Amino acid sequence: MRFRSLVALRVGVMRGLALLPVALVLACSNTPDAGISDAAFFPRDKSDPPRIQFLRGLNGSIDIVPKRSSVVSFLAGREEGEDYVVEKPFAVASDKDRVYVTDSFGAQGLAVFQLAQRGFYLLGKTRGGGYLRKPIHIFVDEAGNKFVSDKLRRQVVMFGPDDAFIRSYGDEEYTPVASVVHGDELFVLDITDDPDPEDENLQHRRDQIAVVDLNTGAVVRRIGQNGYGHDGFSFATHMSIDRLGNLYVADTNNYRILKIDREGRVLAEFGRNGDRPGDFHKIKGVAVDRDGLIYVVDAAFQVVQVFDNAGTPLFAFGGHTVEVGPMDLPAGIWIDYENVELFRDQIADDFEAEYLVYVANQLSRTCRIGVYAFGKRRGFEYPAMTELKLLDENDDVEWKLPVFPPNVTQPKLQGVLPESGD
Repeated sequence: MRFRSLVALRVGVMRGLALLPVALVLACSNTPDAGISDAAFFPRDKSDPPRIQFLRGLNGSIDIVPKRSSVVSFLAGREEGEDYVVEKPFAVASDKDRVYVTDSFGAQGLAVFQLAQRGFYLLGKTRGGGYLRKPIHIFVDEAGNKFVSDKLRRQVVMFGPDDAFIRSYGDEEYTPVASVVHGDELFVLDITDDPDPEDENLQHRRDQIAVVDLNTGAVVRRIGQNGYGHDGFSFATHMSIDRLGNLYVADTNNYRILKIDREGRVLAEFGRNGDRPGDFHKIKGVAVDRDGLIYVVDAAFQVVQVFDNAGTPLFAFGGHTVEVGPMDLPAGIWIDYENVELFRDQIADDFEAEYLVYVANQLSRTCRIGVYAFGKRRGFEYPAMTELKLLDENDDVEWKLPVFPPNVTQPKLQGVLPESGD
């Protein structure tokens, strides 16, 4: 089966710049729309069944906290987190009723959206063991424990389900940019710069996974090394884990996703540098759903590609110039099975949503966290996901990097955008 819809996701020249702010406000409207446009669904080709619906954007407290009257605000004073806007979201995660966002540029602390209670607050702002300096990644385990990778502290900070600080991991053994948990082990993506033993002016990025005992805090083994070989990492930035405990590493400068077991054995790898479906240019976030679908964020093409568990590209969504749900330097991604009902009023009546997908956009002014739903739309025939195939090699499909206006930083090094957050 061909996916002609991927053609529609080309990232082309930015047109109509004068109208762009207005267009984005409309495209990322945070209120339910009784007449949901077909433009909210991906893939876009009418001959392909919709899998993804864009729902809304989350930007800060104003999107979720009921606005107080001016009289109440005057009498009660300003509340903590009131009118807070996430400046540059890098990673996102969730548990029941809450969405967590790391802000790599704004105020210290972890931004927390309380979906059911319609509240907002910052976690980790209080001085003490749980004080966060530069939270860069967030992982939430099945028990609701939160593991925040803090790049400046060079630690992973653990908070309980009730937000109480539990402990921190690391004593300058690693510089974490991502972490995940399985069983009694914490897997930390370590980007420490080690000095060159022969030249004190040179440094080498470690690019390893430190495996930490959750009970003792000790590093029990390390996985991988900096390099371009079968088991090497080069500027890895994100990591995810599936329900079986397999790790998925966004190996950015090797233009691939590495799937490895908890001992470091490579189980699969896919991707290459290029501009066709299945190729990568600037990998960021990666997430895996319960059925093994793999979501990969590309910050250069500004799309999310979805693969089966063998690494075959199935479809994509997003894009910088789409009219609904545009992405702007996307980074982290998270899959949420618990909060679909809280977005029910924004899901199309004929769309049967299975779970939510959150995408962090670092440069967006109106869709800092894009909220999408994965599912099926009634009236369409859906093949088994394992039957979906990539476009034929002869099909004329190509993705292109966006052309930026003069006041926007130009891509560097074969189109790779400047590093943000890591």
